[in-house]
Amino acid sequence: MGLVQKMKGNDRTFSQLADSVFSKVLHEGAKSQRIDVVFDVYQETSIKDAERASRGADTGIQFRSIAPGHNIQQWRKLLSSSSNKASLIKFLVNEWKEHKYREKLQNKTLYVTCEDTCFKISEEHWEGLKELKSTQEEADTRMLLHALHAAESGYKAVVITAEDTDVLVLCLGFRKEIPCPMHQKCGTQNRTRFLDITKLGQSLGDSVCNAIIGMHAFTGCDTVSAFAGRGKMGTFKQMKSEKTYQKVFCELGQSWDVSAEQFQKLQ
Repeated sequence: MGLVQKMKGNDRTFSQLADSVFSKVLHEGAKSQRIDVVFDVYQETSIKDAERASRGADTGIQFRSIAPGHNIQQWRKLLSSSSNKASLIKFLVNEWKEHKYREKLQNKTLYVTCEDTCFKISEEHWEGLKELKSTQEEADTRMLLHALHAAESGYKAVVITAEDTDVLVLCLGFRKEIPCPMHQKCGTQNRTRFLDITKLGQSLGDSVCNAIIGMHAFTGCDTVSAFAGRGKMGTFKQMKSEKTYQKVFCELGQSWDVSAEQFQKLQ
């Protein structure tokens, strides 16, 4: 959705928007044989949806149906609604299955998610893939399933295009599960950076990488409030220098219950 959010939608038809997003996707993956577009899933009953509600989402215009020829008005308000975004994703994916889009792929393969399904689209045909079916709500976590699938399919490296710190943290935490070099592409069009996840993970060490997801959640993430006046860097430096904290953050989230000993160490 980060890619869609960057688009200028006003005074375009939905068909023109689908074409623009598809062109952007091909541009991003110009040097790759395989491109994965991983969308978020917008569930009505979830912690993430409750967080969106508290931020004042779903106050915009509601679209019951999206047609190719409809003109887009108030693009930002349209994107403020979770149900609109869910409908837009379905529309984009259905459009990209059409022959006029498939022929633009040429020798590339596109994997694109829609709700719990993933579609493999090539110039010749499209199909649903059982091995990439997922109940993950967040694209941040679902990306790793696609990275693993690409690595196991014989691709020599994976580049993840994302600005989020969450994605970097997850990549470091799961890098050893993915048997190929990983990079994160971030920055602006004029100043692009490629972070070498594999090298960064080696320099931090396995113990820190295993603990970093727990530390990130504990100090504040999308669905967890942060401690007032307590940033991540102070906690990270303390954890990096103390094996006890590495152990407790590694254990955090492994079970539903927090033991008294874990609680004391986290305090």
